[in-house]
Amino acid sequence: MLFTFTACGYGALPFLIAHKWVVPAAVVEPVDATAETTAVDLTATWTQLVTSPVMAVIGGLIVLGGIIGVIAVFGEDGQASAVGAGVMTMVIVGLILVMTLAFAQVRVSVDRRGLRVVSRLLGIRLKRVSLDQVESAFADTVSPLRSGGWGYRMTGGRTAVVMRGGPALVVNLRRGNQFAVTVDDPHTGAALLTALGAENPSAH
Repeated sequence: MLFTFTACGYGALPFLIAHKWVVPAAVVEPVDATAETTAVDLTATWTQLVTSPVMAVIGGLIVLGGIIGVIAVFGEDGQASAVGAGVMTMVIVGLILVMTLAFAQVRVSVDRRGLRVVSRLLGIRLKRVSLDQVESAFADTVSPLRSGGWGYRMTGGRTAVVMRGGPALVVNLRRGNQFAVTVDDPHTGAALLTALGAENPSAH
């Protein structure tokens, strides 16, 4: 039951936060990076560190809810059953907390290995797009409201790592779908990724 309510809250809480308190970000007009690739240094590495205060707050709330849940469980009659339920509660809360903190801060980078999104806190690679998968890349605006909240989201033919509303690097993949990640200065990342993809022999 705890897992069910927490899982529902994982999607509902970001939506409510975005709907009530987050000011809409300035709209970024979609810009195709194809025309900008001539001046791109293909030996460069583009890196951005993106922090999501919302995911950090959600992680704190999960910890608080877990502590309250454990206290409530141990306060029940039947010590043996309470210990088992308490351990299960802590395991579930721990797993959900790990999944949440994975998106509290991410590092987005583009180089000859492609696009990579890595959790800064846990060191887990959340997404990798190799150059032979890249058809094109451009800058756009991503809204948590339209994406279903924060974190790793899937809507239609697009997957996205949504850290906050605003500018995002969007990649059209050769298999027909899209990947987007909200990040500062997406135009530079898109231009470099497009140029590297065009220079990649396996992409032709």
